[in-house]
Amino acid sequence: MWNIRAGLVVEQIRAVLSDIPPAAAKTGALGTREIVEAVAAVLSEFSFPLVVDPVMISKHGAPSFPRCPARDRDSSAAAEPR
Repeated sequence: MWNIRAGLVVEQIRAVLSDIPPAAAKTGALGTREIVEAVAAVLSEFSFPLVVDPVMISKHGAPSFPRCPARDRDSSAAAEPR
């Protein structure tokens, strides 16, 4: 999996949401801790149902992350249900 920079992911999210406000959204493979955190930060500014599916293991059985990014986060940054 090739990852793009987290800032570009944020720019893409903002561009799409400013043009087409969603009724709901779902993430896919997020790739890195930085991308996970950037997506969480930008989407916390919006109010719509969100399903987070980070794709932790590929369909071929390879881990997508060397470690689970959720384990690396402190408890104050934990996502809250919407």
